[in-house]
Amino acid sequence: MPVPLSTEQRHTLKARLEGWPTGLRLLALALAGKSERQEIEQMLAEFSGSHRYLLDYFALEVLSSLPEAQQHFLLQTSLLGHVTASLCDAVTGVRNSEQTLREMERSGLFLQALGGEPPWYRYHALFAEALQAQAHKRLGEEALRLCLNRASAWYEQEEMFAEGIEAALVAGTWERAATLMERMLTIQNQPVIQERVTQLRWLETLPEQVLEAHLDLCVHYATALLFILERSSPATMALIEEPLKRAERAYEREGAWGKLGEALSCHAEVARWQGDFPLALRLARRAHAPAGAADALARGQHSDRRDERDAERSTGGGSTVDPGGAATR
Repeated sequence: MPVPLSTEQRHTLKARLEGWPTGLRLLALALAGKSERQEIEQMLAEFSGSHRYLLDYFALEVLSSLPEAQQHFLLQTSLLGHVTASLCDAVTGVRNSEQTLREMERSGLFLQALGGEPPWYRYHALFAEALQAQAHKRLGEEALRLCLNRASAWYEQEEMFAEGIEAALVAGTWERAATLMERMLTIQNQPVIQERVTQLRWLETLPEQVLEAHLDLCVHYATALLFILERSSPATMALIEEPLKRAERAYEREGAWGKLGEALSCHAEVARWQGDFPLALRLARRAHAPAGAADALARGQHSDRRDERDAERSTGGGSTVDPGGAATR
């Protein structure tokens, strides 16, 4: 290299090339004539399968040397992170994927076996990026969307909901993605924080009108924000309150009292963190009103004076609202 690389840069480069010597030679070509550290660092950061040297190499030296059927197989499956025979069968519509994958592995065609039974594989990262660029060019967006939707349906059948959601989001099939999110969240009641970050990314990808049509997702969106953002920030309340209110109104109209209680409890927790104790107490009481009892819900609308007295006691170490939204002493 023209200049010494930092330890972090060496590790990044090693991970990107995955021991591929030709990739190192292509990188050296890309760096030819560059002597400024800033130029070199930028090239290292941007070196990917979409770089023209890599695109040319994979298109001219790799893809063009393969039979047409194998080229088509690679392009159709290029957007999948990991592949297995039955998944590829579903995506390509051809029933010989197991043989194709084994042949490619034996030929050393940028395919790494990951184990498992039936076996899973993944494409070399740079190869996958170059394949994806070629797929967009040669197959077109509609064909790739069809491949992704087929993959999403296969993942759903296998109950691999996270992968199915990702495929649907990349395809822009918003309703399918939302439906899969609801199924996944029904099964996974207490996600860890890393999963909440992923869920928040999914939910923020959905168009607003799709999110509004799926009330349970509105509540999960608010909950994810509550766990990830600064809870006492006014900006957090601004983001969370509207989807919660929308869900609360709809649940009350539908008589979905259990779900209404969950939404109100979340809303109460937000209000508590914002320091609005009167609102937190009102919401907590409504959340714990007997299911379907209109008079009990009405009793949740306490006077501001009583709430203020209760709030003053809570700030002095008396009443608080627990994370589930219940008022405790």
